[in-house]
Amino acid sequence: MDINFDLKNISPREIGMVAVTLLSALCYGFYTFEYKAQDAKLKEIREELKNVDVLAGSTQQAIQMIGSLDSVLKETGAIREDIEVLKRETSFVKSRLAETTDVLSGIQKRAEMNKVVVKTMRAKEASVARGKFEFKELVLALVVQSEYESLAKFIADLETLPAVLELTSLETVRKDSILPEVESRMQIKITAL
Repeated sequence: MDINFDLKNISPREIGMVAVTLLSALCYGFYTFEYKAQDAKLKEIREELKNVDVLAGSTQQAIQMIGSLDSVLKETGAIREDIEVLKRETSFVKSRLAETTDVLSGIQKRAEMNKVVVKTMRAKEASVARGKFEFKELVLALVVQSEYESLAKFIADLETLPAVLELTSLETVRKDSILPEVESRMQIKITAL
């Protein structure tokens, strides 16, 4: 087999074959040496960007936490001041209510002794000054449930308490759902020096 190749008389078929061979060699070289290298670098850069994004997110969260920490510290200081004020006010209120606590517990004991169920008990305290005297008035709103006789005994028993009591209102309601008992709303004014 004798291959004669004359560069001066190249046929179009041979030119096409040479062109395809050169183009294939160029594409293979580009793919092997350029494209694969650039693709590997691009993958590395994407991985680094992911790491940078994670670090940036962590840094941003840390900065936000530091910013919120300052506000939390300020709020904590304000809350501590509020707690101190509340402690002082609570001790004052406890000392003032200690006097009326005995009367309130006496009312509850008398209710139990007379078979009167105290459903609600609300108290409202006010300072009153008359002339040179200053005293406290405690207005007590009670809602009780009992039979008529028990209610009458309870009200009569309130007179034995060691305090100045005034029954300012009494309203009795008869409900079919709790018969033979009745529901009563009463307001008692307690005066203490």
